[in-house]
Amino acid sequence: MSIISIDSGTTTTKVIEYSNGNIFNKAVFNNKEYSNSNIEDLLSLFITNNNINVDDIEKIVVTGINYDKLSFEKYKSEYNIPVYKVEEFKAIAEAGKYLSGKDNILVASIGTGTAFVRVEGSSVKHLGGTRSRSRNSNKFV
Repeated sequence: MSIISIDSGTTTTKVIEYSNGNIFNKAVFNNKEYSNSNIEDLLSLFITNNNINVDDIEKIVVTGINYDKLSFEKYKSEYNIPVYKVEEFKAIAEAGKYLSGKDNILVASIGTGTAFVRVEGSSVKHLGGTRSRSRNSNKFV
């Protein structure tokens, strides 16, 4: 069984398939070609291009700038695959904790937008950064 993880960003969408800590397939899609409005089609393309058996997908995990607007109804209803939506700053915090092996850290996520996230145990606090073409378009937050 594998997990499909999606980071739907401002300029790119990243998709990986992994199981037991190993990445089997990964892709980066330019959002000028594939907009967030058709991300379910993008996921279908990823699955097809990598010969992934849909029955082997345990769950889909999605994060990123528009994570809360994505539904994946086809995968939930047709294939009965659970979809988990993770708020972007929590995903950044968990990735930082995992990669550093520490529970008390400051994580900088640098992409089209930049986020600084303070992690103290289970507490996550977004300290600030920039966003581009998002809810706070080109403003410091």
